[in-house]
Amino acid sequence: MFCPNCGSEIQNDSAVVCVNCGCAVSHRSPTADPAQKKEWETALILCIFLGVFGVHRFYLKDTKLAAVQLALGLLSCFIISSIWATVDFVMLLAGSFKTGDGRLITQN
Repeated sequence: MFCPNCGSEIQNDSAVVCVNCGCAVSHRSPTADPAQKKEWETALILCIFLGVFGVHRFYLKDTKLAAVQLALGLLSCFIISSIWATVDFVMLLAGSFKTGDGRLITQN
């Protein structure tokens, strides 16, 4: 089970709070959430095809960084933003990508 706030793994399935951040933990399994899996898949596809424009970040409500990524892309003929999108793609695959509100996006 993973903490919905910080994303750290919680070893004890009957834990009430996360040991890492102290956030209350629901006993619902994150792997049972099809909406989060769909969100991850959509973000991954957007990152692959439209990542240089920062569309995946707009989708995940990280608008400030998305705007910066788009601006840097336009200024550098999409060289910088293509590197940035590649890093974002790897982070999505690794499960360490956070949304604009701080939630971890994982494949589950």
